[in-house]
Amino acid sequence: MSTHADLRPPTRPEEAVESRSLLADIWAAVSTEEFAGRVLVTATVTLAVGWLGVKEAVGAVIASQVLTEAVQNFVRRRRWTLRRIWLVTLLLLLLQFVQRAWAAISGRFGRTREGARTAPPTGWRGAAIMSSAVAAVTVAAITVPELAIGHSLVGDRDTTFFSTDQQALALSLPHPDTAEATGRTGARVTYSATANRGVVRCEPPSGSVFPFGMSTVQCAVRAGDERQVGTFTVLVADREEPQLRVPSRIEREILGTSATITFAATARDRVDGRTTVQCSPESGAAYRLGPTMVRCSARDSHGNNASKSFVVDLKRLPAGSPIFSLPGNRNAEATGPTGATVTYSVSAKDRDGRSLSVNCLPRSGSLFAIGTQRVTCSASVPGGETKQESFDLTVRDTTKPTVTVPTSVSVEADSKDGAIVSYSFSASDLVSGDVPVRCEPASGTRLSIGSHSVTCTASDAAGNEAQSAFQASVFDGKPTVIVPADITLRYATPSGSAVKYPASATDRLDGRLRPDCSPRSGSVFPLGPTTVTCSATDSGGNSASKSFTITIVDRIAPVLSLPADFTWWAPSGSKTDVVTFKASADDAIDRSVAVRCKPPSGSHFVVGKTRTVFCSATDRSGNTARGSFRIKVEEPVE
Repeated sequence: MSTHADLRPPTRPEEAVESRSLLADIWAAVSTEEFAGRVLVTATVTLAVGWLGVKEAVGAVIASQVLTEAVQNFVRRRRWTLRRIWLVTLLLLLLQFVQRAWAAISGRFGRTREGARTAPPTGWRGAAIMSSAVAAVTVAAITVPELAIGHSLVGDRDTTFFSTDQQALALSLPHPDTAEATGRTGARVTYSATANRGVVRCEPPSGSVFPFGMSTVQCAVRAGDERQVGTFTVLVADREEPQLRVPSRIEREILGTSATITFAATARDRVDGRTTVQCSPESGAAYRLGPTMVRCSARDSHGNNASKSFVVDLKRLPAGSPIFSLPGNRNAEATGPTGATVTYSVSAKDRDGRSLSVNCLPRSGSLFAIGTQRVTCSASVPGGETKQESFDLTVRDTTKPTVTVPTSVSVEADSKDGAIVSYSFSASDLVSGDVPVRCEPASGTRLSIGSHSVTCTASDAAGNEAQSAFQASVFDGKPTVIVPADITLRYATPSGSAVKYPASATDRLDGRLRPDCSPRSGSVFPLGPTTVTCSATDSGGNSASKSFTITIVDRIAPVLSLPADFTWWAPSGSKTDVVTFKASADDAIDRSVAVRCKPPSGSHFVVGKTRTVFCSATDRSGNTARGSFRIKVEEPVE
């Protein structure tokens, strides 16, 4: 298996198809055991009757239908194959031909049981014609009536053409198989489950990603009142060993008897990705003169082993030859789409340990493209040879993209099914730049009420994959309570005023709600401000409240009771006299209210003058009533 497993059931000859033509239906019926059995029954009855004419043969064909079911049951119990049925049928038809040919030759062909004679053809030609007629009548008697009745049902999967007895509903499932894992999540497996009638539905469906281990697939088919259920198993396993890469061979010339040798050995697994490689002797170890076999192995998390070997061959440097100190095969991480600027250190010495000038291409500090490039270095020994050595420098992209997602997303549900949740995301990579992002569930998906984990995945051109997750919440919002603005009214009675006010509430999921207000609308509100609080609770238990103030005010001033203008008679000879009077005030709320007059009662008034007295009364609400009257002070006339 490559990227998916393909499980196919064995082909069934009776398997129904979705749509068939008339000729296809005829061929499908003729190629079944049922049709062959009917022909066998007809041929048997015709042979048993003996010397018959065409009319008698037709009667025998019709009568043979009574025995069809019994013969079909016999064939099924004996498990006769289609080939065997047709062989027996042809043998019977051949016996009919021989019988009729013998009857024609002997002169007895055409005699009826009453002794009457017909005028049939004679000789072997007559026998052939009669046998062909019997065979034709047999086929016509079986096919034509059912063709006329049944072809209107063409295309119905639940109808078997040319059959008065439908086949039993049969479900064909794949055999258990093992699929090779293609990633950390398992493998995408396709399979085929069919039935001779009806539509097959399986869970998990074909094409699903199956996890590691054994999974059971349950399939069901229904046709009319019949129902079949079956299961099969799919095993997803990792049986593929890692891809191990090691050097082909390393040859070096050294001065002493040993040298430190470094090399690169890597392994990658389809499921685990990069896999640890162990080599013996390991890279960076001291290798002695002569060939040394290096054995490397890698083992994935499911126990699959890969191993390779190569030879490190160290030879003594001959006189006049330079010896290089190379960094060995190196790996560098790409810093952009053009690769990476890589520096390295290379040196060379002669046999006596003197340093030599080394030239390398590409030079240290050059821009190396992504991939593997060979760096070739050369050095010359004065009076000796010029030698070249090389090493591989690989620029690779192993840096994962950076996926940017929201910290969280919260959306209020707009129906009982939740809400459509949209969010923004992006991903960038040092090498690939902006890379596409796949989020599950995708932005714009309708999510149910609750918290959902959204995972966004991005892959760069090198196959480095990065993921980032966040929570997307769909919440059932609080109801909206609508109350009037603050209300100010004059009192209606000393106890206050009855006030009716509108209040309503709506919820995005539940629609209109009836708020509960305190004090209720229509209550008698006392003088002064009263806070009214209305609250509503939706079916999800979310509550909201809102308040306003109803103020009953007293804006009616008290009623002053003042005396009318009057004349005060002072004693004779008096220049002033103390004048008294009564002034009162009555308020609907405060009842009796104090009255202040200027000048007040009991003041000295000048005799012979008229003075105006100004009075006022203020209730507790600050309403003030004002009034005045005049008092004239005079001496009595003698």
